[in-house]
Amino acid sequence: MIIAHEFFDALPIHLFECTSNGWREVMVDIDDTENRQYHNFRLIVAPGPTRASIALTGSLAYKKFKIGDRIEISPDSMKISKQIAKHIKDNGGASLIIDYGQDFIQGNTLRAIKQHEFVHPLSDPGQADLSADVDFCYLKESVTDLAYLLLVDTYGPITQSKFLQSLGIKARLLMLLKNALPAQHKDLISSTERLVHPSAMGEIYKVLSFVPKGSLEAPMAFEKSKD
Repeated sequence: MIIAHEFFDALPIHLFECTSNGWREVMVDIDDTENRQYHNFRLIVAPGPTRASIALTGSLAYKKFKIGDRIEISPDSMKISKQIAKHIKDNGGASLIIDYGQDFIQGNTLRAIKQHEFVHPLSDPGQADLSADVDFCYLKESVTDLAYLLLVDTYGPITQSKFLQSLGIKARLLMLLKNALPAQHKDLISSTERLVHPSAMGEIYKVLSFVPKGSLEAPMAFEKSKD
């Protein structure tokens, strides 16, 4: 069993902007102007193409975006996701990937948290926790080999709310309440609500599963969710 919980959101990303000249990579640059805000660093759009941006410009998958749109791509995420799929194909088992994200490509989700507060990602390098939302669709695309054959079956992503409720979190809460002191009830209920409520972690957290190709049964909580 391979479990990746808040793992992929911490992997490096490449940021790209759609311009009138095609895709351009957004790079970190030195800021020596008088208006510098973030410890002499700033983000700039590369003046010319890079190897990564050339690949995007030539891909039909990225033709739908308009000028000014930005997207984030994590090659490391695809590489590791493919390694997980190959391991399951060769050895059996299953994986759960649980993280912030969506089932489509996104842009401008890079964020930094320091001492429980959001700060600019360039403001204090090495001293803040950096993360970006996971593109689950991208992870699913990674589970093919060079012949475009699926290495595993994928299920999801489904929301954390659906996942936990399918596994019986409400029954678990009732059991805990039954055995807890009355003074603990409020914390137990609010903690459960935080995990499943759409305005908290219930919707933004997603769960994706890989299982051996051709498995007769879907993973628990993923019924009718196979892609």
